[in-house]
Amino acid sequence: MNGKKLGDDDAVARPLVKPLAKLPVEETFAFADHLAAKLHALDTQAHARHMGEFSFKGPDEFPEDAEFEAILSVAETAFEQKTGDDDRHVPRPDDETFSNKAGWSAGGSA
Repeated sequence: MNGKKLGDDDAVARPLVKPLAKLPVEETFAFADHLAAKLHALDTQAHARHMGEFSFKGPDEFPEDAEFEAILSVAETAFEQKTGDDDRHVPRPDDETFSNKAGWSAGGSA
């Protein structure tokens, strides 16, 4: 990943696509599932207190409004490059915000 291109999410994520495209399809999808599991685990009220413009009390040095949405599509892009097919793999567990019900109940835990 290229940290020098911070702010250009696609440029930062692009170096991940090539090695993922060299993997067997099952491993590319496993990467997507593993990433989704990590994001699902971070999807808690306790973590939300420290991120972005909607944070409850974010640290002063945390980059405001920073997101890295591009990383969510690296496995899909690698699959398309490898196969020429644009079928989507739906990672499990769900990595959308608020999908970790346990992380948002009773204050959630980190």
